[in-house]
Amino acid sequence: LVVAIVWLNNRYRRNGDFVVECVNTVGMALKVLFMSIVLSSVVPFVCYGHPNGEASVLSSPSVLCFGSSAHDGMVATGLVALALEVAPFLGVVIYGTWKYP
Repeated sequence: LVVAIVWLNNRYRRNGDFVVECVNTVGMALKVLFMSIVLSSVVPFVCYGHPNGEASVLSSPSVLCFGSSAHDGMVATGLVALALEVAPFLGVVIYGTWKYP
């Protein structure tokens, strides 16, 4: 969808590079979604303690931290989201900042 919009824009305006505008558009979409992805991926790691020594996920009190299969799935999903979305985006941003004159 993004590629089609950028292509139509370039077809009728005739000023601008298609690849540059497409990368810019995808980067802007990732930047907009970045914070919600980061917050969703760190949710399993935010736990609070109970008086009996156990801990629960703050956003889902019924899920016990570091002992239930539900929490293990949440942690795995969070780590995958951090590895596939957050780390590469931060890497590109840091690289671009480093290379900027």
